[in-house]
Amino acid sequence: MSMGSVSALAQVPGAVWGTVFGAVWGSLIALLTAALTERWSVARAKAQRVHESEEKSRERTMALRREVYLPVVAEYNDALKFLSTLPNLTIDEIGKSKPLGQLASSAGKLGLISDQETAIVVHKLSVECSSIYIRFAPVAMEIAALRGIADVHTKLREKHLAEIERVTLASGAILESGERNDIRAAGLQRRYEVLNSLFEQEGEKLASVNRKASELHRSYALQSLPAMKSLLDLGVQTVLRMRQDLGQTGNADTFAKEAREAAERMYKLAEEALRRF
Repeated sequence: MSMGSVSALAQVPGAVWGTVFGAVWGSLIALLTAALTERWSVARAKAQRVHESEEKSRERTMALRREVYLPVVAEYNDALKFLSTLPNLTIDEIGKSKPLGQLASSAGKLGLISDQETAIVVHKLSVECSSIYIRFAPVAMEIAALRGIADVHTKLREKHLAEIERVTLASGAILESGERNDIRAAGLQRRYEVLNSLFEQEGEKLASVNRKASELHRSYALQSLPAMKSLLDLGVQTVLRMRQDLGQTGNADTFAKEAREAAERMYKLAEEALRRF
């Protein structure tokens, strides 16, 4: 800078310098404020996007859980019904054990999206159902086999009874005709006696098979009842965990109390029915 320029600057009044510096300082403050505001806005927008992303992720998770949890509850009910009616099913139905397979499949899917504790409880529920099946399916199959044998004896008795009726009608026709036919009558009488003996034998076999099936059925009920009670309790625990996962925590204590009381009532009703059996 030349001496002339310095002299010229020196002649500038202080007020002007104050105005210039004030304007520059104000610009710097404005620039700094704008930069901080922009930075804060970016951070806020980023936080908002993260929050929205987390919220959407949570909503997707909840939606997936509802899609899986509801079928699990329905399949648990199907498995419970299947296990409680095993002795009344056919050997083919028992062997397929379709409800248990469906529950196990859903339990596996649930483990991918649920809380760890819920996945453990549902897996335990599925394993408990399978354990009860492994323990009692052989007895149920034996009962089903006895029912099949009973059906055979019943059909044979019906066949013998129908033949007895035909022989009786034929004998009656001979008597009504008034014609003497001792050979024919004697033959029909012997046939009647053989058929009647066979009919009675089948009746004795049928009674024996039914008695054995009834004893097995009662034994099955007495032994399976505690296991079914345990399964009911585990089912209540599972539903409570699912409700918690889905955020349905309102009146949780009341729900748990009523659910356990309902399970206890079912157990007592089954006990009373067995005592009368």
